[in-house]
Amino acid sequence: MDVLHQIDLRQFNHREHIRLAWLCGRREGREAGIVAFRAALLHVLEKHGDTSKYHATITQFWGYVIAQAINAAPEIDDFALFADQNPPLFDKNLIRQYYRSALLFSEAARQRWIAPDLKPLA
Repeated sequence: MDVLHQIDLRQFNHREHIRLAWLCGRREGREAGIVAFRAALLHVLEKHGDTSKYHATITQFWGYVIAQAINAAPEIDDFALFADQNPPLFDKNLIRQYYRSALLFSEAARQRWIAPDLKPLA
């Protein structure tokens, strides 16, 4: 979990979630990066004593959209530049374009990956 050393756990907000997913995706590639992101996020939640906040669908969604952004510009190896090039990723409501609230906040979506119901992931 050496990527966690690059994250400010005191301020683990949406931007830091994106940064963690970006670090994992850059290091591991798309599928392995999503697995690493999920494991790192669970580690953070365990460290803070509350894994009940983990949401499988939300985690995997962000892993996928960040992996797509990485694949679109693999030469970007600086997070600040990545952020400048991908402002929509820093809107935590982006996910609402892909999911109806009833599905996204269902217990099934919390427990396992469920594909978007409004707009497919490219």
